[in-house]
Formats: sequence, C-alpha cells, structure tokens
Amino acid sequence: MEKIELKRTLIAKCIEILESEIRETKKAMDDAQEEANSHKGAMESRYDTFKEEAQYKVGAYARKLVLLSQQLSQIQLIKIGITTQAQLGSIVESEEKKYFLVGYLGPEPIQVGEEKYFPISISSPIGKMLLNKKAGETVHFNGKIIKIINVF
Repeated sequence: MEKIELKRTLIAKCIEILESEIRETKKAMDDAQEEANSHKGAMESRYDTFKEEAQYKVGAYARKLVLLSQQLSQIQLIKIGITTQAQLGSIVESEEKKYFLVGYLGPEPIQVGEEKYFPISISSPIGKMLLNKKAGETVHFNGKIIKIINVF
C-alpha cells in the first residue's frame, strides 16, 4: 500500500473508532440521565441520593464526550502528506513497532493488511518524545532505546 493511501486508511479507521466511542458515550450519558430522572424522593445511599449519583455519571460522560469530540476534530484536520520529520499525522516506524501520531491514544493497534499501527497522542509521553524526530534518530522511553527506522 502506498504511503498516502496508508495514512488515509489509518485516519479513516481512527475516525470510525472515535465516532463509535462517541455514539456509545452519548447512549451511556442518556441512560444515566434517564436513571437520574427516574429517582424521586429521599431514597439515599450512604453519601448521596441515587439521583445525585446518576447526575455525577452524566457529568463524567459529558466530559468524556467533549474530549472525544476534540480528538475527532483534531484527526479530521490532519493534512495528508509525506514528511521526513515526525508530526501530527506521521507514521513513525521503529525496530519494534509502527506508530501513528494522532490526537489520541488508541486502546488497540490498528491492523492494516499484515501490519499493526499503534495510534498515539502527540501529547502523550511517547508522542512528545517522537515529535520532530527523523529516521536514524533514537529516543529513550521507559528504559528502552527506540531507534527510528522511517518517518513519513
């Protein structure tokens, strides 16, 4: 697969994953709100009323939704091109792994053909270390030396 097409495929898969997470989070938030609305009266747990506990869940889901939406927006803004220096949207190949520098840290690698690409946030510790690096450079992370083979 050509490099530009590979990037398009990875971006599309990241968008698909994030959109799915957004749908699931919205549903969970709606369910929590429905639960909060169903509690009336003075039924209380040890610390808060059941309604308050459900409202806390709604708030947590709302915060997660904002974060996911920001991540989705950032990925949609990636300009697809070839570069020799790691930046947002770059693929960084090391001796052990292939990283895709995007706006979020993916829970699982993304499979494209026979290869696995690990989506990592450019604001994560490893993402910060890889940012602006070129092929042939090394970074030290978690006691390991990561040798960069290719950046595009």
